[in-house]
Amino acid sequence: MLDGGCLGGMAGDAGPAVQAVTTVTAAQLDSWGKAARASIRQERYDRALAVLRELAAKGDPRGEYGLGLMAANGCRVKKDDGAAVSRFRKAAQAGVPEARSAPGTRYDAGRGVRQDIRQAVFWYEKAASGGDGRARARLGT
Repeated sequence: MLDGGCLGGMAGDAGPAVQAVTTVTAAQLDSWGKAARASIRQERYDRALAVLRELAAKGDPRGEYGLGLMAANGCRVKKDDGAAVSRFRKAAQAGVPEARSAPGTRYDAGRGVRQDIRQAVFWYEKAASGGDGRARARLGT
């Protein structure tokens, strides 16, 4: 979902953070996901954070995945690998394809969780079964 904006360093958001919307319809969730991606591309991280938080609060797993990436990279939030893993797992369990290998990489390296190769393999297999080539490579298949 997020395409690297936080990975290359943080640029400031020229405007104030977007106010959280208190009600949302199912149709709005998709447009919010698009808004979050656009905000990341524009390096408007405060806006992206507000949108992702609202998505997650409304139960959209894409919000969980995006917040996991922001926590993993310390983008407008305190860097927290444990919180990132938790959000990645929620998103992966809810079917977000991009999130499936993220817990595996964390378990593999012991980032935010105790290193656990069995758990890493479990998540890599989930990702590989969904077509993730990098997960297949990690599994050696």
